[in-house]
Amino acid sequence: MGNAKSSEQVSNKRNASLPRLALPDDRKTSTASKKYVKRMSTSSQGSGSQSGRTVKPALPLAQRQIVKSCMDNAKDDIAERIYRRVIEKREDFRNFVESLPVEQRMELADNLREFLNGVVERLMDSEEVQRLSQEFGGRHVQFRSLGFRPDFFATTADAVTTECVFLDAAVHQASDTLTAWSTLTSLMFSSVRDGYYNEMRKQRRASNCITKPKTTQEALSIDENNQNEEGFPRKGSRGGSRSVSPMESSEGVTDETVSAEEPPTEISEPPVLGDEADEGSETNEKPESNNYLLPPQEIHGC
Repeated sequence: MGNAKSSEQVSNKRNASLPRLALPDDRKTSTASKKYVKRMSTSSQGSGSQSGRTVKPALPLAQRQIVKSCMDNAKDDIAERIYRRVIEKREDFRNFVESLPVEQRMELADNLREFLNGVVERLMDSEEVQRLSQEFGGRHVQFRSLGFRPDFFATTADAVTTECVFLDAAVHQASDTLTAWSTLTSLMFSSVRDGYYNEMRKQRRASNCITKPKTTQEALSIDENNQNEEGFPRKGSRGGSRSVSPMESSEGVTDETVSAEEPPTEISEPPVLGDEADEGSETNEKPESNNYLLPPQEIHGC
């Protein structure tokens, strides 16, 4: 009787402690159904991709088995563990995480966990692994204004390798496990970096396309306003001519300014008619002959 009571107490204690460590039944079924849907979608993608192109695995068979066995041992806090390692190594990453609100911190960890699970499910297709990695890298462009730097990816790759090697629990050779995860993380995070820069260039091109029409429209509107406001050219115009307003023409214009602006003109005398013309011709005639180029002749006396 005593042994039966003690066994019942141990089982009750174990059942009481299970909800704290394990997931409830409803969450278990939901996660299992999600995994099943994911596997079905990946298998359909793989069959469709095989018909159109040759599928190349991301890792050899032995390394794929090591990676899958490690991820089977992973818990839900695998992403938090990885980011804790990054925080311990880099102070600037700590400052970045502290600047984020709680919701974005959870989003950051959820994205990393989904990224790892998606890559492990698609190890048979290296192009799908690269596509997922580029999408994961492009999501981090939104954190750029909060202090995120692309060199955080290298430290994150090292933390993923270290944390996932520990998940093996010495089932395989340590060197084999390290080689498998190092090969996978180098493939993953090189594409992650490419996706980050591609998304950043895409956003810059979009912003340039939006700002250019605005600047041209503003410049055209400014020119139209200037033309409407200025009825006459200003004094500093290139033509050099000075426009005179009606007020200036009636008051403030002197003879010197008018003579300086207008070119000198030859004054022609009015024509002389009749007897006045004859008198003028007589007075203008000179006693000398027209042969003024000949030497003077001597005049002999009478």
